[in-house]
This record gives sequence, C-alpha cells and structure tokens, in this order.
Amino acid sequence: MGINKWALTLGLGMGVVASQAVAAISVPGYEGEIKTQIEFREDVRDRDSIPFDTYLKLDIRDLKGNSDLHFYGKLWKDLGYGTDWDADIYQIYVDVPLNNKNSRLKVGRQFISEGFETYIADAIKYEQKFKNGFRYTFYLGKPRFFEPNTRDGDDFLTGFKFDYKGYFFGFEHLRDDGNVKKSSFVVGNYKYLTREFACYTRLEIDTAHGELTDFNLGFNYFPTRKLRINLEAEYFDPSYTYDSFELENPIFSLFSSGRQLRFAQSVYYDISKKWQFFESYTFSDLQRREGLKDNGHLAKVGLVRDTWFENGLRVYGALTYQNSWIGISRGFELGFTKWVNSKLTLSGTADVARYDKTTYGEQWANAFYLKGIYQVTDFSNFELGVENRINEDFDRDTRVILRYNYLFFGGKDKSKEERK
Repeated sequence: MGINKWALTLGLGMGVVASQAVAAISVPGYEGEIKTQIEFREDVRDRDSIPFDTYLKLDIRDLKGNSDLHFYGKLWKDLGYGTDWDADIYQIYVDVPLNNKNSRLKVGRQFISEGFETYIADAIKYEQKFKNGFRYTFYLGKPRFFEPNTRDGDDFLTGFKFDYKGYFFGFEHLRDDGNVKKSSFVVGNYKYLTREFACYTRLEIDTAHGELTDFNLGFNYFPTRKLRINLEAEYFDPSYTYDSFELENPIFSLFSSGRQLRFAQSVYYDISKKWQFFESYTFSDLQRREGLKDNGHLAKVGLVRDTWFENGLRVYGALTYQNSWIGISRGFELGFTKWVNSKLTLSGTADVARYDKTTYGEQWANAFYLKGIYQVTDFSNFELGVENRINEDFDRDTRVILRYNYLFFGGKDKSKEERK
C-alpha cells in the first residue's frame, strides 16, 4: 500500500542534498543511505518488467531531549509495465530516551519483532531495562502492508515481552479486518550452557484457537576452534503468519503452504587455514490444507578455499541433492569472490542440476550470476549484476541489475560529547 508519496519524495530530496540542507537547519547530527536500483527482466511470456526503486534511510540524531528521528522508505515504478509512481514508507518514528536512557519510547511507523514474526506497524513501543539484566517491552498499534491491492481493514496489534539473561516470555494479540487472527503466548531462550555448547528454544501457542503455531529447538556445538555443528528441529503453521513467510532453504515451493515439521543439520570444519569443509541436510514433512502429506530432502556437501589475504580470492564448490514430491534433482554449485583492486570486487555463482520431474520430465536446469562492485568514492559504490536462468519451467529468464549506493553523514554527535 503506497502511502504519502509526497512525504517520501521530500525525504529523498533531503537525502540527496543532506550535506547542505540538513546543515542549514542546524540538525545536531545525521546519517543516511540512498540506494537507487533499476532492473531489466526478460520474461518468457513477453511481459518484460523494468522495476525502478529508490530507497532512502535517514537517521537524525540528538534532537531535543537527545531523541532521534528515523526514516526509511521507497519510491518505485515499473518502467516496463507503465505503472504509476508509488511510494512506501516503512519507518518514520521518534526514539525518545527516558530515565537516564534506561528506558525508551518509540512513536510512529516502525518494525515490531518481539519473539513473534516481524511487522511494520504504526505503533507506540515502550522498553524498560534494569541493571540486573531484566527488560520488558510493550507495544500497541496498527499493522501496515505494501503489497498491491492489499485491503486496509480493522487491523490491530498489541503485545508485551519480558527478557532476562537470554530467556524471554511474551504475548501478542492480532486482529485482521475485525477477526481475531491469533492471541499467542511465546516462551524461549538463547543461552550458552558451556563455552562449547549453546541452546535455543521457542514455543508459541495460540490460545484463541487452541493450537500450536510454532516450535523451535536448536543446538550449536563448538567442540574445537575448527569444528562447528548445528542441529535444529522446527514446527510451524504458515497460516498464522500475517505476511509472506519464506524459509532460507525452501524445499516445497511450487504449491500452497501448510503445516510443516522441519529438521536441519549442518557441519563446518576448518581443514586448514585455507580449506573448509561444509555439509548440510534438511528434511521437511508437510501437511497440506487439502489433507495430503508430502516430505522432502535437501542435502549439500562442499569445500571452501579461502586465500583472501594472499590473493584476494575466495571460492567454493558443492554437490547438491533434492528429493520431494515434484521429483529429484542432482547437481552442483560453484561460486567465487575476487578482490581485483581497491576499486573493484567481482563475485559470481553457477548452479547446474539435472531434474527428474514428475510433471516436466527429465531436463537440465542452470542459473548463472555475475556481479561487480565498483567503489566510486569512500562512501559510494556502483553495482552491476547479470543473471541468466534456464530451468524446468521456463526456457529463459534473464535479468540485469544496476544499483548505486551512497552513504552520507554530518553534524555533531551530541551524545558522544556528553560522554567525554
């Protein structure tokens, strides 16, 4: 949902001339970042898309009462489809320290992530910290969404969270267009049990519907400086998520989501100063809404060679295997990052696999990506990326991405001066 595009346009203008305009109004201190990106997408259905996006992140520090103002938004348009200019404001809030900075009050549009999923909401958020390590947080507001044609109904979000030395307990109530989406309690922890062993847990129960929505149990084990082992088991119900939800390594991606039990395991071992071995395995058991069940496996094993300090080069290679209801794929991945000089860095990946698809039959699929980053100044760089895919669904899918990143800052940091 595009909101207040004129406010965002004004904000973008402020970012471009920040070193002059912000100083002219005697702002104590400021810093920000502008990202401008244009992407050319070749679609097999001849509906070529050219999305143009400009992001602005602006933080103004040390206003009256040492409060800060934070802004983050996007101005965008699809030049290929001929859509209108639109704007999305993701953040615009004031952060006010209270009680000698032991508590904070945040008012405005902000990200809310307190043991549950992450929302963007027009909200009031209060946080109090104590010297013994105890902290509590309370928030109240209205969620906001930015997908096209998303309705703006009677949405409501409120909750609280208590933290103490790695343990947390919280409650969250969410209403979607007048209906109760969930009223959930969550409890969990992240704690080092020993110097070599850490455990993290998370349990969320929806009391409004009497259902388990999410459970997570994981272990990190570091027996030596060379070996790192991770184990994780997770159950989640995506029907409770308020916005899109994606796993880092999704196995099931071609049908509607459902309740899923997921087990993941990974190992990293430093063979020498230049070589590293890595291995990962993921199993998913999924219950679809239609009452059908599916399961799948994803495995990867490979090596990394790191000669960054000697040659400015890091390369890796891996064998991959995936088995799910849609078929089997076997392939390999290759990748590199190369520091050419103080101005230029290159990186690239190549994925090649042989698909044995239930629907499409046997065929090859591949994806190649190459990106270069050129350092224009100390605080700006230019990126050029090219991606080409041939997969089991499309004959071709080519994308060219151009992006310019610019950092700016200025003024005085009054809070640092007060600490001296």
